[in-house]
Amino acid sequence: MMIKDFLCHKRVLFAGGLVTGVIGRKVLTSKPVRNFAVQSVASTMKLQKDAAYQLELMKEEAEDLVEEQRECEDK
Repeated sequence: MMIKDFLCHKRVLFAGGLVTGVIGRKVLTSKPVRNFAVQSVASTMKLQKDAAYQLELMKEEAEDLVEEQRECEDK
């Protein structure tokens, strides 16, 4: 009895996995999901560029502060 229940349970899980895979593939290849993914990647790339620009500005300001400190120490 337990073996039959176990095998039936395995079959249900296997069938559920197949259905999930088929539906998942359809969803992932749909136009709205693709557009959302492309927009997400584009936004992330923009954020990365903005962060790199801000980091460069901070480096330049830090270098200016160090230079000012050196000039004050030399006087």
